[in-house]
Amino acid sequence: MLATPGHTDDSLCYRAGDNLFTGDTLLVRGCGRADFQNGDARALYRSITRTLFALPDSTVVWPGHDYNGRTSSTIGEEKRHTPRVSGKSEDEFVAIMDALGLPPPKKLAASVEANRACGVVPSRGYADLDVGALREIAGAVALIDVREPHEFSGELGHVAGSRLVPLATVLDAARDWPRDQELVIICRSGNRSGRAAQALTGAGFTRVFNLAGGMLAWNAAGLPIER
Repeated sequence: MLATPGHTDDSLCYRAGDNLFTGDTLLVRGCGRADFQNGDARALYRSITRTLFALPDSTVVWPGHDYNGRTSSTIGEEKRHTPRVSGKSEDEFVAIMDALGLPPPKKLAASVEANRACGVVPSRGYADLDVGALREIAGAVALIDVREPHEFSGELGHVAGSRLVPLATVLDAARDWPRDQELVIICRSGNRSGRAAQALTGAGFTRVFNLAGGMLAWNAAGLPIER
């Protein structure tokens, strides 16, 4: 078993003899996206180049799926021919992944929660809010952005009036917040914000909303941002 974070933060690949089962980490001439389920493009690049590409070139790669009917490849082939990775620096790879512009899959937030709970969707005390609805009420609610500082000021920017409270610190920061305060939680794609919203409702907050699709959806709608 090989820890290969990037597509998700808990992605694993499995090696059996000369066979490597890569899931969505390494595909045939491609790799999994890194913009949801706690994905991280830099971690994905390192998992592929430092962990998987360190294996013998003859290692047979069995991906989780392929859109062109290909069932397998080898480490040697992918080193030479994977367009996003072959000959690319880490920064170049991150730029490629950031520019994919893929829409969030339908029901992403619910699917992520189910995956993390072995197929059982936890009960939710919060509601999802789409970008159109948030645009109408943004000035009347507390906007909590749970991304990291470099994301808050990065390419996707943030919604005007947002307060940066990284996910790992949100419960500590919320100790003095009124429990009936109306909160809209924001992240990149709606996953981390969903987790934060769930934690806040568990802590007794009664008016919590999660921005569905996160800043990806906000940007896709052409709505104004600040950096």
